[in-house]
Amino acid sequence: MSKRPAQRTSSDRRAPAFAGGLTIEQRPTGSIKPYEKNPRVNDAAVEKVADSIREFGFRQPIVIDVAGVIVCGHTRWLAAKQLGLQTVPCHVALDLTPAQLRAYRLADNKTGELSDWDPVRLVDELAAVQAEGIDATLLGWTDDELTALLEPRDVRLIDREVREPPTMTWVLIGIPTVRYSEIAGEVERIAAAPDVLCEVCANSEAELGQCSEDRQR
Repeated sequence: MSKRPAQRTSSDRRAPAFAGGLTIEQRPTGSIKPYEKNPRVNDAAVEKVADSIREFGFRQPIVIDVAGVIVCGHTRWLAAKQLGLQTVPCHVALDLTPAQLRAYRLADNKTGELSDWDPVRLVDELAAVQAEGIDATLLGWTDDELTALLEPRDVRLIDREVREPPTMTWVLIGIPTVRYSEIAGEVERIAAAPDVLCEVCANSEAELGQCSEDRQR
């Protein structure tokens, strides 16, 4: 019976090979080869990455193996070709085994998916970038996305001080009608949502039905 390879613990993993510094060299763009089994589909990102390189320069090297095959940076390489760059900065991962190179290709892409945006700070930073006169579409967001993030929204909450009367119901545009008591703890969160218009409808159940029908017209 074959045995599974033992899992290495954090204590017996070797230290990262940073001691000598990260060696970066310029290589002809045409000499770099894509990894034939690359599972990442990059085409949709090439244009935005090309815009970024054009605006800010080539700030991240392409990682390649000793044969010049890309480990990390397929999109940057495609963008460089689109821009007509004759050379690109590269780092040759001499210290990684073939198995590690295969694993690192996956890890480099997957780990980038694990983080998320702080929505308040993101809006602040995007607004600051635009205030400096920089085209925010160069950062990867579309015009529609920037509009959704940056344009002030009219989120109206009528009579926010009112307490729950027996017949009070909340009507949320785009969200099924729910009783006020079911979302009492979420009032502030819902009111702050950029794509939800909240209004209190203190009508009777019959009047509420008519109210909902009027909104759908």
